[in-house]
Amino acid sequence: MGEGGSLQGRSKLLRLYAPATLLLATGLLSTYRGYREAVRYEQLALQLAFENAADKTAGVLDDVSSRELNLTKAALALFRSSQDVTRSEFATFAKSILPGSDLSAIEWAPYVPYSKRAAFESTLGSASGFTQWSDSGTPVPAEARDDYFPVYYIEPVAGNERLLGFDLGSEPIRRNALIEARDSGELAVAGPIRSVQEPTGPLVYLLVLPHYRTLASNVPSRRKELEGFAAVARAPLRARA
Repeated sequence: MGEGGSLQGRSKLLRLYAPATLLLATGLLSTYRGYREAVRYEQLALQLAFENAADKTAGVLDDVSSRELNLTKAALALFRSSQDVTRSEFATFAKSILPGSDLSAIEWAPYVPYSKRAAFESTLGSASGFTQWSDSGTPVPAEARDDYFPVYYIEPVAGNERLLGFDLGSEPIRRNALIEARDSGELAVAGPIRSVQEPTGPLVYLLVLPHYRTLASNVPSRRKELEGFAAVARAPLRARA
């Protein structure tokens, strides 16, 4: 099976076993306020989802621990608990959860329509603006298109400078995972894929979860209310062994 078929199969399995608990997390978050409560209930829901799926799936979930899935949900909970998460708040949060994990990066990638590209680039903190891969595998300015999913926040910054501003939607495998997550409202996994920082280095997984401005219960509303994605990257266990 090709890489695309394998990813599609994993995504279908995740849809089968994760929806009930992920919907539960959404309901709990609408009732409880505050960052600590959001994280606590998000992590509980994801733990149940992982336990449900781990017995039924092979491949990527066998290579991703429940702790790492929990950290992805915790990142999403940060944005659900605040209307405006600043770069410094994101850095403080990330530094509190990254130590001791196998994650190479934790990211926030907003949905940016073309009409808002210039405004987002002006506050990105990178002179390069939005980027994508060239045919030679180096970052170049992103082409004009309807929408972008740039890495707007990333931690740690050191070693991941090339990722800031990289449009996750510019690369087919990553984009497929984003679209899958957006339309389902659930976790999606891209990979193994080459990293932006080290295109010829170890492959990585990218775990993504969507964030919506308001409760979205169907595909049209999810597309309309999409705010962006919390994402974490990590190397496959085989590559790190």
